[in-house]
Amino acid sequence: MRYKKGFGKIWKSPSPYKVVAFSWMLLLDRIQTCSNLAFRHILDPVESCLCVLCGQGEESTTHLFLHCEVAFLIWRKVLNWLYINFIIPHNSFVHFECWSGEAPSNQLNRGFWLIRHATIQMIWKERIDRIFKNQFKNYDEVVDDIKALSWCWALSRLRIASCLFYEW
Repeated sequence: MRYKKGFGKIWKSPSPYKVVAFSWMLLLDRIQTCSNLAFRHILDPVESCLCVLCGQGEESTTHLFLHCEVAFLIWRKVLNWLYINFIIPHNSFVHFECWSGEAPSNQLNRGFWLIRHATIQMIWKERIDRIFKNQFKNYDEVVDDIKALSWCWALSRLRIASCLFYEW
C-alpha cells in the first residue's frame, strides 16, 4: 500500500496539529460531509445531499475539497499565487502526492504544506459558515483569508525572517 508511507509526511507540516489532524481525516474520508453522515445513518438518506458551496453535486469529501466549482476556483487561485501548475486530481491521495514534490527546497516545501493546510481549513470553514451562520464569501475573499492565515502561521511556526504581508 503506497499511500501508507505518505501519511508520515502529513505530520511534518508546520501547520497547527488540529489542522493536520483534519487533513489526515480528509485523506481517510472521515470528514462529516453530507454523504458520510447519510452513510452512517445520521442524516436521512432521502434528504438532499447537495454540496453547500456549489449546490450542484453530492457533498462527498472528494467533491467538497477538489471537484466543487467553488473549491476548484479556490485551488486554482492558490496554485496561481504559488506559481504551481497541476491539474486537480480525481482523489485526495493523488492531490496529497502532487503537493509532496512541488518545492525545490525543504523550507519552501514546508511553506507549501502550510498553505495547503490553510486552504483545506478555509474551504471547510466556508462550508461551516454557510450552513450555520448563513454567511457567504466569494472565492476571492476565501483566497485572501488563506493568504492571511498562512502568513500568520508562517510567522509563528516557520523559522523565517519576518516578512510583511505583501511579501508573502
